[in-house]
Amino acid sequence: MRSLLPFLIIALSVGLFYIFINPQYKEIKNIQGQREQYKNAIDKVESLKKVRDDLLSKYNTLPKENLIKLEKMIPSNLNTVKLISDIASVGGPYGIAIRGVSTRDIADAGEDIAALSQKPYETTSISFKFSATYQNMVSFLRDIERSLQLVDVKTLQFTAKDDITGINEYDITIQTYWIK
Repeated sequence: MRSLLPFLIIALSVGLFYIFINPQYKEIKNIQGQREQYKNAIDKVESLKKVRDDLLSKYNTLPKENLIKLEKMIPSNLNTVKLISDIASVGGPYGIAIRGVSTRDIADAGEDIAALSQKPYETTSISFKFSATYQNMVSFLRDIERSLQLVDVKTLQFTAKDDITGINEYDITIQTYWIK
Protein backbone atom coordinates (compact mmCIF):
# COMPACT_ATOMS: atom_id res chain seq x y z
CA MET A 1 0.00 0.00 0.00
CA ARG A 2 2.89 2.26 0.76
CA SER A 3 4.23 1.89 -2.72
CA LEU A 4 0.87 2.85 -4.26
CA LEU A 5 0.51 6.03 -2.22
CA PRO A 6 2.91 8.17 -4.37
CA PHE A 7 1.15 7.05 -7.58
CA LEU A 8 -2.21 7.75 -6.04
CA ILE A 9 -1.12 11.27 -4.99
CA ILE A 10 0.28 11.96 -8.48
CA ALA A 11 -2.94 10.70 -10.12
CA LEU A 12 -5.01 12.81 -7.72
CA SER A 13 -2.82 15.87 -8.49
CA VAL A 14 -3.20 15.38 -12.25
CA GLY A 15 -6.96 14.95 -11.85
CA LEU A 16 -7.25 18.10 -9.73
CA PHE A 17 -5.16 19.99 -12.28
CA TYR A 18 -7.48 19.10 -15.18
CA ILE A 19 -10.70 19.45 -13.19
CA PHE A 20 -10.06 22.63 -11.18
CA ILE A 21 -6.77 24.36 -11.89
CA ASN A 22 -6.64 24.26 -15.71
CA PRO A 23 -10.14 25.76 -16.23
CA GLN A 24 -9.34 28.50 -13.71
CA TYR A 25 -6.03 29.17 -15.45
CA LYS A 26 -7.80 29.49 -18.83
CA GLU A 27 -10.33 31.87 -17.27
CA ILE A 28 -7.52 34.01 -15.85
CA LYS A 29 -5.84 34.18 -19.28
CA ASN A 30 -9.14 35.20 -20.85
CA ILE A 31 -9.65 37.93 -18.23
CA GLN A 32 -6.09 39.17 -18.77
CA GLY A 33 -6.80 39.42 -22.52
CA GLN A 34 -9.97 41.41 -21.80
CA ARG A 35 -7.98 43.61 -19.42
CA GLU A 36 -5.59 44.48 -22.26
CA GLN A 37 -8.51 45.31 -24.53
CA TYR A 38 -9.97 47.58 -21.87
CA LYS A 39 -6.60 49.28 -21.35
CA ASN A 40 -6.37 49.89 -25.11
CA ALA A 41 -9.92 51.25 -25.16
CA ILE A 42 -9.15 53.59 -22.25
CA ASP A 43 -5.99 54.80 -24.02
CA LYS A 44 -8.03 55.47 -27.19
CA VAL A 45 -10.66 57.34 -25.18
CA GLU A 46 -7.97 59.49 -23.60
CA SER A 47 -6.46 60.31 -27.00
CA LEU A 48 -9.93 61.09 -28.39
CA LYS A 49 -10.62 63.38 -25.44
CA LYS A 50 -7.40 65.24 -26.22
CA VAL A 51 -8.38 65.58 -29.89
CA ARG A 52 -11.88 66.71 -28.87
CA ASP A 53 -10.45 69.31 -26.50
CA ASP A 54 -8.05 70.58 -29.17
CA LEU A 55 -10.87 70.86 -31.72
CA LEU A 56 -13.14 72.53 -29.20
CA SER A 57 -10.49 75.12 -28.38
CA LYS A 58 -9.97 75.78 -32.11
CA TYR A 59 -13.75 76.02 -32.60
CA ASN A 60 -14.02 78.52 -29.74
CA THR A 61 -11.34 80.72 -31.32
CA LEU A 62 -13.30 81.07 -34.59
CA PRO A 63 -14.92 84.45 -35.13
CA LYS A 64 -18.65 84.54 -34.40
CA GLU A 65 -19.55 85.61 -37.96
CA ASN A 66 -17.74 82.56 -39.37
CA LEU A 67 -19.70 80.28 -37.04
CA ILE A 68 -22.94 81.86 -38.24
CA LYS A 69 -21.89 81.31 -41.87
CA LEU A 70 -20.97 77.69 -41.11
CA GLU A 71 -24.35 77.09 -39.45
CA LYS A 72 -26.11 78.58 -42.48
CA MET A 73 -24.02 76.50 -44.90
CA ILE A 74 -24.71 73.16 -43.22
CA PRO A 75 -27.36 73.64 -40.53
CA SER A 76 -27.92 71.27 -37.65
CA ASN A 77 -31.57 70.91 -38.66
CA LEU A 78 -33.50 71.72 -41.80
CA ASN A 79 -36.03 74.52 -41.85
CA THR A 80 -37.64 74.03 -45.26
CA VAL A 81 -39.89 77.07 -44.91
CA LYS A 82 -36.90 79.34 -44.29
CA LEU A 83 -34.91 77.72 -47.11
CA ILE A 84 -37.76 78.16 -49.59
CA SER A 85 -38.21 81.74 -48.38
CA ASP A 86 -34.47 82.36 -48.94
CA ILE A 87 -34.69 80.88 -52.44
CA ALA A 88 -37.75 83.02 -53.19
CA SER A 89 -35.90 86.12 -52.01
CA VAL A 90 -32.98 85.24 -54.31
CA GLY A 91 -35.42 85.07 -57.21
CA GLY A 92 -37.15 88.35 -56.32
CA PRO A 93 -34.76 90.71 -58.15
CA TYR A 94 -35.25 88.67 -61.33
CA GLY A 95 -39.05 88.68 -61.15
CA ILE A 96 -39.09 84.97 -60.31
CA ALA A 97 -42.01 83.75 -58.20
CA ILE A 98 -41.57 80.25 -56.74
CA ARG A 99 -44.65 78.00 -56.88
CA GLY A 100 -45.57 74.33 -56.65
CA VAL A 101 -43.06 73.59 -53.88
CA SER A 102 -42.71 69.99 -52.69
CA THR A 103 -40.17 68.37 -50.40
CA ARG A 104 -39.07 64.79 -50.10
CA ASP A 105 -36.62 63.13 -47.73
CA ILE A 106 -33.97 61.09 -49.48
CA ALA A 107 -35.12 57.96 -47.61
CA ASP A 108 -38.43 58.31 -49.48
CA ALA A 109 -36.53 58.23 -52.76
CA GLY A 110 -35.61 54.56 -52.24
CA GLU A 111 -32.00 54.94 -51.07
CA ASP A 112 -30.38 52.12 -49.16
CA ILE A 113 -31.16 52.66 -45.47
CA ALA A 114 -27.84 51.11 -44.37
CA ALA A 115 -25.97 53.62 -46.51
CA LEU A 116 -28.04 56.48 -45.09
CA SER A 117 -27.27 55.56 -41.48
CA GLN A 118 -23.51 55.77 -42.13
CA LYS A 119 -23.62 59.34 -43.41
CA PRO A 120 -23.03 62.14 -40.89
CA TYR A 121 -25.60 64.26 -42.71
CA GLU A 122 -29.12 63.98 -44.05
CA THR A 123 -30.52 65.22 -47.33
CA THR A 124 -33.83 66.55 -48.56
CA SER A 125 -34.96 67.07 -52.10
CA ILE A 126 -36.97 70.23 -52.85
CA SER A 127 -38.83 70.71 -56.14
CA PHE A 128 -40.44 73.93 -57.34
CA LYS A 129 -41.53 75.71 -60.50
CA PHE A 130 -41.07 79.24 -61.80
CA SER A 131 -41.34 81.27 -64.98
CA ALA A 132 -38.48 83.44 -66.24
CA THR A 133 -36.37 84.33 -69.23
CA TYR A 134 -33.29 82.27 -69.88
CA GLN A 135 -30.96 85.07 -68.69
CA ASN A 136 -32.92 85.53 -65.46
CA MET A 137 -32.91 81.77 -64.83
CA VAL A 138 -29.11 81.64 -65.27
CA SER A 139 -28.65 84.61 -62.94
CA PHE A 140 -31.04 83.04 -60.43
CA LEU A 141 -29.10 79.75 -60.43
CA ARG A 142 -25.80 81.63 -60.13
CA ASP A 143 -27.09 83.46 -57.06
CA ILE A 144 -28.33 80.19 -55.52
CA GLU A 145 -24.88 78.73 -56.15
CA ARG A 146 -23.25 81.67 -54.36
CA SER A 147 -25.61 81.58 -51.38
CA LEU A 148 -24.34 80.09 -48.15
CA GLN A 149 -26.88 77.25 -47.98
CA LEU A 150 -25.33 74.17 -49.55
CA VAL A 151 -27.58 72.92 -52.38
CA ASP A 152 -27.10 70.74 -55.45
CA VAL A 153 -29.27 71.19 -58.52
CA LYS A 154 -30.40 67.67 -59.39
CA THR A 155 -32.79 68.31 -62.27
CA LEU A 156 -33.75 71.29 -64.39
CA GLN A 157 -36.49 70.98 -66.97
CA PHE A 158 -37.98 73.73 -69.06
CA THR A 159 -40.87 74.27 -71.39
CA ALA A 160 -40.91 77.11 -73.92
CA LYS A 161 -43.97 79.10 -73.00
CA ASP A 162 -43.89 82.32 -74.99
CA ASP A 163 -41.68 82.90 -78.05
CA ILE A 164 -42.29 86.64 -78.12
CA THR A 165 -41.24 87.50 -74.54
CA GLY A 166 -38.78 84.63 -74.18
CA ILE A 167 -40.34 83.49 -70.90
CA ASN A 168 -40.02 79.78 -70.21
CA GLU A 169 -41.51 77.53 -67.57
CA TYR A 170 -38.83 75.88 -65.38
CA ASP A 171 -39.18 72.88 -63.09
CA ILE A 172 -36.18 72.45 -60.80
CA THR A 173 -35.21 69.94 -58.12
CA ILE A 174 -32.48 70.78 -55.63
CA GLN A 175 -30.97 68.70 -52.88
CA THR A 176 -29.92 70.26 -49.59
CA TYR A 177 -27.99 68.90 -46.61
CA TRP A 178 -27.92 69.25 -42.85
CA ILE A 179 -25.96 67.62 -40.03
CA LYS A 180 -27.60 64.78 -38.10
